[in-house]
Amino acid sequence: MINIVKADNTSPSINDTINISTVKTDTIKYSKKELKRILYYNSELGNKIPLSPDATYNEGPLSNRPNDTSYINYGSENGMDNYYLLYAYFLMLKTGKEKYADQREKLIKMYQDINFIYEQLAGGGTYFDHQQARIFGYAEYSVYKYKYHEENKDFKKYNVVKQKQLYIKLLKQHIDDELNAIFFTGEETQKLKLKKALTEKADDIDHLITGYFYLEEAQEFQNSKYY
Repeated sequence: MINIVKADNTSPSINDTINISTVKTDTIKYSKKELKRILYYNSELGNKIPLSPDATYNEGPLSNRPNDTSYINYGSENGMDNYYLLYAYFLMLKTGKEKYADQREKLIKMYQDINFIYEQLAGGGTYFDHQQARIFGYAEYSVYKYKYHEENKDFKKYNVVKQKQLYIKLLKQHIDDELNAIFFTGEETQKLKLKKALTEKADDIDHLITGYFYLEEAQEFQNSKYY
């Protein structure tokens, strides 16, 4: 669950706050005034044709900014997390919160499962913690791409069962290989317990991939963020 974010110190009224979370289980509140200020200084968040969250971040907070105390600095790791949550919210306004709720939920879960697998294999780390927030930005961009394919009626509809089986088989093989490298003789019980948990996540990903689009997005996310 994502922590509640208080965007300013003005204690805005309930009617002046907006929950920017893209999922129903989280509450991330910003004041309307703060959101307007964010868009003023980070106009790239309102691009008519959105870029990926990474490209948008490079265009925005990493580019030159005026020396203005009103500008919010997103240069820290936590600041970057908040930026990706804001990116997800503003893009969701374009894609539609309710219409693509199922696709959004599926993509978020799929990316969280991938992140979990690699986090466990790495023995933890702050990278994976920050990914928990940034996943919402990555998932929303995938939702945007889904909407684009739907509107242009250009989804690839051929059967991807064999491709998916190969992808999941390779993912499980990677889990086995990493676990064999991590654990030593005498740690079999711990190894089997972790293998069971990670294999279950791989099976969850298998069930979430219901077509070519989801397979392609899972592979792209995994290959670009964990290799």
